[in-house]
Amino acid sequence: MSVPGRSCETPPTVIVGVDGSGRSHRLNEIARAVAVDVVRVDAPAPPEADLVRLLDRALHSGALVLVDDAHHLPAAAARLVTDAARRGVSLVIARRPSIDSPELADLDGVAAAQGGVERLEPLDASGVTDLVHRHTGTAISPEAARRLVESSAGLPALVVALARAAPG
Repeated sequence: MSVPGRSCETPPTVIVGVDGSGRSHRLNEIARAVAVDVVRVDAPAPPEADLVRLLDRALHSGALVLVDDAHHLPAAAARLVTDAARRGVSLVIARRPSIDSPELADLDGVAAAQGGVERLEPLDASGVTDLVHRHTGTAISPEAARRLVESSAGLPALVVALARAAPG
């Protein structure tokens, strides 16, 4: 995806959260909020030659590269993205809390050093209330919000699924 007519000064950043915590949603928020071209790299990643061209174009155009599910990148793709970040490509990566390869550790270290880490925490009752209203258009009671927190562990994906499945 590309959003035309913007210039980039966003430093690399890492977004960490368990599955269902809203990593992809957070990347989408960033894509809508930045005033730069945005290029998406979704794991497992495009073929190497295509990824090289995409990252080179991002470097020369000042685009922000968003990498979703960085933990699923093949080793070669992770090395290419890491090298691009070292060469000046601005990026935001989203990944699970665990780091299970040296390539992901290197990518994470480069991105974190240049832009920091954002950890996605479980929602509290207030966050659940807001999320349910946004996705269903209905208000829920504080008790219903507390029950949803308990049954979903505050994970946004589960909150939405449970709220949509509730008889209403």
